[in-house]
Amino acid sequence: MKKILDFLINLGLSTAEAKIYTRLTELGQSSMTELAHSLQMNRVTTHFNVQNLIDKGLITHVKQGRSRELTAQSPDSLQYLIEQKDNHVKRLKEEFINTIPLMKKTMPLINKPERHFDVKFFQGKNGVKAIYREVLKSTELRSYVNISNIFEVFPENPQLFPEAVSRKHLKMWEIIEDSLISRNYVKTVDPKRYSYKFFPSDWNISVFDYMIFDGKIAMIAGKQELKGILIVNDDMYKNAKALFEMLWRLLPTIK
Repeated sequence: MKKILDFLINLGLSTAEAKIYTRLTELGQSSMTELAHSLQMNRVTTHFNVQNLIDKGLITHVKQGRSRELTAQSPDSLQYLIEQKDNHVKRLKEEFINTIPLMKKTMPLINKPERHFDVKFFQGKNGVKAIYREVLKSTELRSYVNISNIFEVFPENPQLFPEAVSRKHLKMWEIIEDSLISRNYVKTVDPKRYSYKFFPSDWNISVFDYMIFDGKIAMIAGKQELKGILIVNDDMYKNAKALFEMLWRLLPTIK
């Protein structure tokens, strides 16, 4: 039942409309009073939402004396709502093309180049994904990363990063933990454009992904409450890159 209700709500029905339509499909036919009673919904709310469903073509009604008998239309009629949604999305896409240039004109800050020093904070899984999207557009990536932790939170990363490497626009150097998961992962990445070394066994860092790329530094931490920070600064980038390369030279080569 929950799956049906969720589908109807995603289709654009309100929670009350979804409950009423679903109940009517079970009852077959019902008066307004019987329907409200079966849903434990007050009559005014029931009447309002029934009228909305009639307007959407999902309920029909027949007057019998002073009362109205309500009947749910076949679920096939939901196809009309899907077509309406498709048409709405098409209109939005057309409006998007015309509206974005106007918005950019009224919001000049969007068009300004990034400042010499810029810091952006991200929170939650979707926020941190924005960092990874930016990283995946880069040409070179150096990172300290706990592969096991990252893949637990972002199971799509084992596919996204090897694909970026295989398309030959990204070259990667990673210092990673020595684990079964990381050893299996490195086998999936093109060795011509990917190099890795293992952390010293006594290393324990709270940041589980530290990325140095295209004049930027990104740090991601916190499995329970994901947080990320993106720093745009050429001097900090060069220093972080130099420290990474110094450590890289000190670590043993993987055979």
